[in-house]
Amino acid sequence: MPLSSHQQRLRDGKTVIAINVGGRNPDVMQVLGQSGAHVAFIDCERTGIGLDAATELIRAARIAGLCSVVRSWSKDPAVLVQYLDRQADGLVVPHINNAQDAADVVELVRYACGPKAQDKTVIVQIET
Repeated sequence: MPLSSHQQRLRDGKTVIAINVGGRNPDVMQVLGQSGAHVAFIDCERTGIGLDAATELIRAARIAGLCSVVRSWSKDPAVLVQYLDRQADGLVVPHINNAQDAADVVELVRYACGPKAQDKTVIVQIET
């Protein structure tokens, strides 16, 4: 399976440009795609972006040639799977307290995505 483009850039030692979308307007993705960005960071923890808006942003990012990485508002597996089901290229998971929490997130992505899991980016925020 091919790596996501931002993952391949990292493996090649190249810079990856990730930009926080900062809102709900999917039209911004076209501008980001044309600007040379590689990743659209969709922040559902610190903004009012809900699941429906995140779905639109993920779709718009894909159309614009960007990878989408979503920061969830929760580490709850049921919430995380919803973003993966909507084809997010990666997750930023807050409220991680220890190595076991981090391992649980990785295992969830492996289970939910099957062979496509290797194409997903998982970033955990250890906050203790």
